[in-house]
Amino acid sequence: MRMDEELFEAVVNDDNEAVTRLLEMGGDVNTRDEDGNFTLLMEACFNNNKELVKFLLTKSADVNETGERGWTALIIAAMEGCQEIVDVLLKSEDININKKDRRGMAAIHYAAKCNHVTIVERLLACSVPVDINDNYGCTPLWYAACNGYVHCVDILLKHGASPQHER
Repeated sequence: MRMDEELFEAVVNDDNEAVTRLLEMGGDVNTRDEDGNFTLLMEACFNNNKELVKFLLTKSADVNETGERGWTALIIAAMEGCQEIVDVLLKSEDININKKDRRGMAAIHYAAKCNHVTIVERLLACSVPVDINDNYGCTPLWYAACNGYVHCVDILLKHGASPQHER
């Protein structure tokens, strides 16, 4: 097995010790899975492995790297409801909190679409635009309202989301 495959497998299996050892042996911190969709950091976010996320960031993992769908580590953490990981990522100096995927959706769209209210609040506290559009003109409020997430809708409205926003 090649080192990059071994490294990715270690992240998938939450084997933080193996990840550390393989990176010390010269493994690339921005290694991707065999399909090119996820980096090590993205997979650690998907697995909700906060300690590994922190470690990979100290090793200069690219926090804004995207996969085939355009997802970033922040988008994945917001989508999966990994609140503590979102908090870790938001502390990264280089993070682009408004970076969008191929559909034009940013982390706040996914957090609202999945009813992760605390993550929506955290993103808004970092000055994410409340009425940010995706490629289809949909805002986080639109996703929350379409899914019937009343509390999320209330939070977005309290932060100035426009109910009159047109698609």
